[in-house]
Amino acid sequence: MRAAFDVLQGAIVLSADIEHELARGRVVDTPTATDVLTPREFEILRLLLAERSTEEIAGILHVSPKTVANTRYLIKAKLGVGSDIELVLVALRQGILADNPGAEAEARANDEDAHL
Repeated sequence: MRAAFDVLQGAIVLSADIEHELARGRVVDTPTATDVLTPREFEILRLLLAERSTEEIAGILHVSPKTVANTRYLIKAKLGVGSDIELVLVALRQGILADNPGAEAEARANDEDAHL
């Protein structure tokens, strides 16, 4: 009832869950991967999250392993994380990494296409 009264008075009323997420977003202030990463960086991130090694990614994308390693460093810097574990946690929070069996199959298919 209180929420209905507040709305009638012109106030904005949010559920406790939404208020919590908004507050967390202000405190955590982690940039969104899709906002800060280039398409190539995002592609490398997805391959990393698909448990591909630096050498595998280099082969798939036809670049040097050093390029992949440098890009991995840039991804971490742009997302404000210092370790691979933090990178995975950010990906989970942002919905980039989910229980998606199709993602691994897609990565394998892309690898196979690259070798044709």
